[in-house]
Amino acid sequence: MDEVDDFIFEHESHFPTLQDAAQAVRAAVGGADGDIERRLVRYLQRVHGVHVAFADELPAQAAGARRGVWFDAATGRCTLLEVLPGTTRRFELARLAAELAAAPAIDALLDDAALHEAAHGRARRVLGAYTAAAVLMPYDAFLAAALRARYDIDHLCRRFGASFEQVCHRLVTLRRPGAQGVRFGFMRADPAGYMTKRFPLPEMPLPRYGNACPLWAVYKAFQTPGVLERQLVEFPNGRRFLLLARAVEKPRLAWQVPRRFVSVMLACDALHADQLVYADGLDLSSAAPAVPVGQTCRLCVRTECAWREEEPLIHAGIDSISTAAAAP
Repeated sequence: MDEVDDFIFEHESHFPTLQDAAQAVRAAVGGADGDIERRLVRYLQRVHGVHVAFADELPAQAAGARRGVWFDAATGRCTLLEVLPGTTRRFELARLAAELAAAPAIDALLDDAALHEAAHGRARRVLGAYTAAAVLMPYDAFLAAALRARYDIDHLCRRFGASFEQVCHRLVTLRRPGAQGVRFGFMRADPAGYMTKRFPLPEMPLPRYGNACPLWAVYKAFQTPGVLERQLVEFPNGRRFLLLARAVEKPRLAWQVPRRFVSVMLACDALHADQLVYADGLDLSSAAPAVPVGQTCRLCVRTECAWREEEPLIHAGIDSISTAAAAP
């Protein structure tokens, strides 16, 4: 996970060759956004000889498939559960199309990255998902829509038929030189606090292991699932960020399966927050009240914090703490 995180961060989550591959797939798929699912099915059959079927259950050999989708490369058959939400169906079809069409570009990136074997498969899945998002949310159209809507996430979900998490993740990738969006950090956590996805900001490092600060909006969102939490925070070094988080339920494939929630959070520097619709009504001045937070208890100097669960590792100045937090 560390190798893959570093690989994505080094590229600022922007891969021009995959953007080009996604654009070619989108052109071959054709049609309007509202018809993309049916056209993806036709594209996979026409271009890659893949037959897509929707079924009540997955084939026996797909036992353990977590996303409700199974692709059998030997037979060229892709099976998706009928109960999957439309946003998930579209994304999985786009992921398969991307992995088939962009395989040479993905291979080239992985060859240059020289990752260890254990990280190689994970990186391939990440790059496939990246390309799928670029197919469903083309860069130029998505950036233009984001700027017009002032990064209104729900508006972008409706505009591109995507989920909250898919849109948030795509916002992080708007780093093309000369056509950049607001720089966002991204974090996804489960109810136990475990960080399952991360993309830090240069001035806001995210912990690699364990939990982040319990005061962050990413955890508060679990108290009100489905509601967007907006939070202006200040770190011990004086840097301020706007945090946006929502707890969302992952697709539930059967009644017997326990409900699964994750919290998705975007973060941006408070200096750029006025470009977001979510900053409306907020006092963003340096004297405005903000929630005092840290990175994680072991690296936080706020010794009087009532939420502290562990003692800090070092009792040095704030600059030393910040340097230690940012170190790989």
